[in-house]
Amino acid sequence: MAHADVSEYDAFGPWVDEVTRPQDVPRLYRAHPIDFAHTDLVLKIPRDIERRNATPAMHLYDGLVILAEGMLTLLSRDGDRFTTRSVRLDEVFALVDSVHLLDGRLELHTSLGAPLMVRYNAASHDRIRALVARMRMLILDASGREPADAREPADAPADLREPAELGRVELPHAKRDYGLFGAWAALQGEVPGLVLAAAHPSVVLRPFDDGVVGLFYRLRPTMGSAMIGGVSPREVHLIHRRAWTQRRSGDDLSMAHTVVFRGSGAAVEVAEHPIYEGLDTVRIARGDGVLELALPRASGAGGVLAAAVAR
Repeated sequence: MAHADVSEYDAFGPWVDEVTRPQDVPRLYRAHPIDFAHTDLVLKIPRDIERRNATPAMHLYDGLVILAEGMLTLLSRDGDRFTTRSVRLDEVFALVDSVHLLDGRLELHTSLGAPLMVRYNAASHDRIRALVARMRMLILDASGREPADAREPADAPADLREPAELGRVELPHAKRDYGLFGAWAALQGEVPGLVLAAAHPSVVLRPFDDGVVGLFYRLRPTMGSAMIGGVSPREVHLIHRRAWTQRRSGDDLSMAHTVVFRGSGAAVEVAEHPIYEGLDTVRIARGDGVLELALPRASGAGGVLAAAVAR
């Protein structure tokens, strides 16, 4: 029987840790070659188990994230083995980082189909935010594109063309949407040239159907997520809840940050939502990869997004 790695057990906890040397790589993943001299960041993702249920003989990390040489590689535990998936950063057209209580998810959307998803304990959100910031820098540096015009797109709604102060945006659904303001304020401090482009409150959605199906939806109303969106010279940033639509009372606990890279070659299509009045399905696609949003038509956010991503 193999000797248990006691140091891995002693260090185990719910947090995401940075790995900077070979001896700190969880033993399950040591067969995968890592050149630490040429990595940007390596993170180990712990299993979602309580410390008292862990033992030295267990594989205690569900994943290893390796950012190196223009690629993100995710090693994922599968019993006593692991699977490997890598994406090139120049294939990424959008990323979504969201948390709901302790459930964290990072999605990388590429032209190759289903997004790469990293699940993590949101107690370590700062680690993932650092990973996202580093990836964004590498993606923009590698693109070789000149920054797009930082001014608002010409076909944006008239009341959204000029940069606006956050304090002028009215989100009338009181305290349920207040959390978005703090995330937006922090984002403004992090992203040069970010200007407010569109915003809307959480809203109760009305189904088209007036029959039995519509009655079912009216008995269990659906809320549309509030959103604050901004455009910088090379990116579009959206602050919102994890689910764009949610049944019953909505979602006041999650927080999501979507980044769409301008000039990435992605196409944006805006169409009427198949179920709800006044709601648009916004489909951002590149190759086989698709990211879908649901935005109130009255906010004009779909048009702003489509115009900004295309430039």
